[in-house]
Amino acid sequence: MSAFSSVVAVMIVRELNTALPWYRSLLGDPDLTPMEGVAEWKIADNAWVQVSEELERAGGSNVILQVDDIEAARREVDEKGITTGEIADYGFVRVLDLSDPDGNRVSLVQDA
Repeated sequence: MSAFSSVVAVMIVRELNTALPWYRSLLGDPDLTPMEGVAEWKIADNAWVQVSEELERAGGSNVILQVDDIEAARREVDEKGITTGEIADYGFVRVLDLSDPDGNRVSLVQDA
């Protein structure tokens, strides 16, 4: 197998138009909308989050996004009106879990 050159995390939602406001609050406007029912955000060099509409599989996705300052990220997310819980501290990593309207999990993590 040759070396991989990029990664795309795919979040499956019931209806893109319903999920888009939540993802726009978290990630800003999409960088691409390559086809109907799909929006994509470039979050780092060669790393993307794709939100894709597929009714039958919606709600079971999970993505982990690393941040430099989880406390600042939590304040920013709270200011945008996104519901957060407590930051979990596992010693080697701190985690803040968020849920989109379909129940997909977006975990913000900071290395300890």
